[in-house]
Amino acid sequence: VYGIVVSLFLYGDITWRDLPRLLLNAFQTSAVVMLVLGATAAMAWLLTAEQVAMQLAEWVKIVAHEQWMFLLLVNLSLLLLGIFIEPLPALLLTAPLFLPLAKVFNVDLVHLGVVMTANLAIALYTPPVGGTLFVAAKLANAGIGAITRALVPLMTATVLVLLLITYVPALSTTLVRLILY
Repeated sequence: VYGIVVSLFLYGDITWRDLPRLLLNAFQTSAVVMLVLGATAAMAWLLTAEQVAMQLAEWVKIVAHEQWMFLLLVNLSLLLLGIFIEPLPALLLTAPLFLPLAKVFNVDLVHLGVVMTANLAIALYTPPVGGTLFVAAKLANAGIGAITRALVPLMTATVLVLLLITYVPALSTTLVRLILY
């Protein structure tokens, strides 16, 4: 409402005749977003009911024998899980499972939190089901294939940064240590 009032009266960017078209476009974009969120919620429910997060944590516990392997498997698990589930539910499902394992492998909990957050942020736009991927395609009036091709350099850069964050813990813990100590 604020945006409409400012655009109509202060800036004069739109007229009263433009409002129906703009509202229809906003409703269509919102419908796409709500459809994606609904499908993601249904998938999240299914993955939760099937206890996929617990199975991933058990797999990590069985396979990982060293800290670097644990962190690599956490990255893989969260990237896979994050593709199908929104970040907050994925974090709520996996954090209680990975925290005890992180303590066993002497991983700083702040570091683990940053790694988990970075993974789930990347998973938001990872094809084929990344939640923001469909929103971006709708807003850009482009197909999923075109958006995905354009994402390849970005995905490469973010995965490299994720690996850097994962294996150089000082990047995520130095500021916290300076503030707390």
